[in-house]
Amino acid sequence: MGVILSEGDILFARTGASVGKSYIYRISDGLVYYAGFLIRAKIKPEYNPEFVFQNTLTSDYEKFIKVTSMRSGQPGVNAQEYSQFEIHVPSKAEQDKIATYFRNLDTLITLQQRKCDSIKEYIITHFKGHGLAHLVAAILKTKGYEVFVSSPGPDRGVDILAAYGSLGFGSPKICVQVKSEEAAIGRPVLDQLIGTMHNVGAEYGLLVSWSGFRSSVLRDTNLNFFKVRYWTSVEIMDELFA
Repeated sequence: MGVILSEGDILFARTGASVGKSYIYRISDGLVYYAGFLIRAKIKPEYNPEFVFQNTLTSDYEKFIKVTSMRSGQPGVNAQEYSQFEIHVPSKAEQDKIATYFRNLDTLITLQQRKCDSIKEYIITHFKGHGLAHLVAAILKTKGYEVFVSSPGPDRGVDILAAYGSLGFGSPKICVQVKSEEAAIGRPVLDQLIGTMHNVGAEYGLLVSWSGFRSSVLRDTNLNFFKVRYWTSVEIMDELFA
């Protein structure tokens, strides 16, 4: 059985692809043991553990690990080598201020990520199938587009048509194809969209795939730069929070 961690203990990975990765134990993490293939650092009272940990997330630390772990065979950094990493340490009071700031920032980021995850789960649950097309259409409306949304069922490659102007007669004219499947979509869907753009007189295309795109689509991104844009769940979330 491993050793139980105490508040402020910092763990370091010593070998393999994860070498250099660090973790600080907090009471809120519950009862945690650590195994012998990790290195545990116990921080002296005159130093703030959170301040020390934040220094392991810097570019200087990343460079240190990259250089120090270079060796024949499997990369690794032992405890003595870790101890050679230099940290510029201010007064304990300043350490506490810096540590508190970054810990609050980490908490805020975590809360924001949980919020995003909850919204993603809500979208997946309530906008599955044709519902995602209506969500994308709503986003386009907020950007000033007049939109036409196809009825559920066979759409011949057209989920949404969008254009500027009070009646939708302005430019740009966009043909939108929306896919909510759990798997990334491939080249046939892109080819269908490009063909449909020509058929309906659209100037540009927007290909939306909640689960992303296969390499067969992405490798020609530069060739289609002036006529097609790609949205995944990331871009949809960005638009919702814009």
